[in-house]
Amino acid sequence: MPNSLAFASALAGTAAMWWIYFNIGQERGVIVMKGSEDPGRIARAYTYLHLPIVAGIIVTAVADEFVLAHATGHADAKTLAALVGGPFLYVLGCGLFKKATAGWFPLSHVVGLALIAATVFAGAAAPPWLLSLLTALVLIVIAAWERLSLGADAVTKIGHPRHRAKTTGSE
Repeated sequence: MPNSLAFASALAGTAAMWWIYFNIGQERGVIVMKGSEDPGRIARAYTYLHLPIVAGIIVTAVADEFVLAHATGHADAKTLAALVGGPFLYVLGCGLFKKATAGWFPLSHVVGLALIAATVFAGAAAPPWLLSLLTALVLIVIAAWERLSLGADAVTKIGHPRHRAKTTGSE
């Protein structure tokens, strides 16, 4: 059963990472770049801010491998570092990318980073499959929070919802 839960959390975490990046950020980045007076700045964001995103994906894959190999017991230091470090790097990179393309670092990402970092404290007491599940749940919360807080028009109507409401006269 722990191996099945480890696999399910790896799959859910991967899907959540996809959702965090592709739901709003990637397409909005393309739109912003096309309409920017300085598209080179946005292009640099695509180039350099994807480094922590890709590193986060790789480290998360390593964590998934560690957890699938040893789902029970206590997480050793390398497993805990990968379980926390991978999602942390990924969310940090996505947040920085969204700041470069949208103008603000999403609150969902700030809270998510704090929650991911807090899983370190559960590391001594929780089995690896549970730590993996916790980080996957945090990634899901980040993705859902961002989608719900920014609204369905967040990709095509650039800007924070507060600012869009002032300019369009609607919520």
